[in-house]
Amino acid sequence: MASAAVLSTGEAEALYKVANSSSIGVAVSEANGLANEISSYQFILSLTIWHDLLFEINKVSKVVQNPSADISIMIKLVETAKIFLESFRSDESFEAIIKKSEEIAIKLGTEPVFPQVRLSRKRRFFEYEGTDTPLNGKSKYKVDFFNAIIDVALLSLNERFKMLDSYNKILGFLTRTEKMRSLDANELLNDCKNLEISLRNPSTEESDVNHEELYSEINTFLRIEASAESKDALEILKYITANSLIEIFPNLFIALRILLTSPISVASAERSFSKLKLIKNYLRSTMSQDRLSALALISIENKISRSLDCSDLIDEFASLKARKVKF
Repeated sequence: MASAAVLSTGEAEALYKVANSSSIGVAVSEANGLANEISSYQFILSLTIWHDLLFEINKVSKVVQNPSADISIMIKLVETAKIFLESFRSDESFEAIIKKSEEIAIKLGTEPVFPQVRLSRKRRFFEYEGTDTPLNGKSKYKVDFFNAIIDVALLSLNERFKMLDSYNKILGFLTRTEKMRSLDANELLNDCKNLEISLRNPSTEESDVNHEELYSEINTFLRIEASAESKDALEILKYITANSLIEIFPNLFIALRILLTSPISVASAERSFSKLKLIKNYLRSTMSQDRLSALALISIENKISRSLDCSDLIDEFASLKARKVKF
């Protein structure tokens, strides 16, 4: 945290040099204003708060963006982040941050004082109207900045990951073999039934899986894989595919594919948007939607695409697009 504050002080010194060396009045005024702002005690305090806040949220964000992360670990981290934010929004945490930022400010030569609050007088139209109690600089900062950003962070955390909880209730029992083994017969059957209901088409009343068959297939798979080693959903799917067991476990195969391809957060969408800037440039302005989606998928899953042998695909594409006809 101190390194960030030192960086802001170095930027302030650079801005003061710009202000002293420039002959343009607007540049001098803007440089002085920015330098005074980023070298103030309030700015150092804000950096301290953002550092503690983003350090905790960053752990959740990294795990969620990992394609191989376990959903149970994601849920625990999200709950831990919520508990941290709720405890962080307290008088004790605020006073601890104040004390820490004061030590940093003194080391950097900045006086740890809040700016004086200017009171705006309201006109009273009636005698029964009370007068507003003015807040000092510290209390105003706590209400307007500290409490406000934590409330927004809590709200955003709940909104961004509310799908995670519902996803876990429907498909969470399929994430690992140890979870399947930990459920008794009634619990496992109920989870299979809930999955069938959630995948049911409302117009045809048909579902992609049958809960009774899925229940039987899970028990059969657990008997085949009776080893103590736990497998996650991807390893189970690879095992079924590699050993040509799709016909024996059709419902389990479908359920695992749905589990592994469902977007449970906005991380996949964020990766897609970040790739679009690289793919759709001015040289490809007339690209169709199908081709754009295909190139985005190849770019996102570049590790898989690099491992594929494309020679057969190129020959097939060339034969379809050939303009010369052989006689």
